[in-house]
Amino acid sequence: MPSAEQMTIKRLTSLGWIVGKVTYFNAYSKTHHDLFGIFDLIGISPCKDIVGIQVTKGMNNKTPRVQKIKESEIAKAWLAKGLIYVITWRKLKQKNKDGKKGKREVWTPDIEEIELWDGNSTK
Repeated sequence: MPSAEQMTIKRLTSLGWIVGKVTYFNAYSKTHHDLFGIFDLIGISPCKDIVGIQVTKGMNNKTPRVQKIKESEIAKAWLAKGLIYVITWRKLKQKNKDGKKGKREVWTPDIEEIELWDGNSTK
């Protein structure tokens, strides 16, 4: 099964993005470390936007990731010049030719753009 990072890199590069992995695994402590504690990937979109990307699998993982970003002072600084996306992968049943849900499940991205906030905003 591909990782959320692998699926994101594959999807974005197929759309013309330049994407680099900026997270690493510390074998000694057996922990993953994100760039600035919030980014798994950095992307350059076809229209030249610079995007910090946090990826995860499962919708139940999305809210903690968004919260972590919103609590980060680095994210606020990043948003002055760049964009931040949280991409959550989930399995959805693919529709048949007749439009009804079938049995086959397909990994599908849910993309949320994080915007500037004042501390009271819910977005």
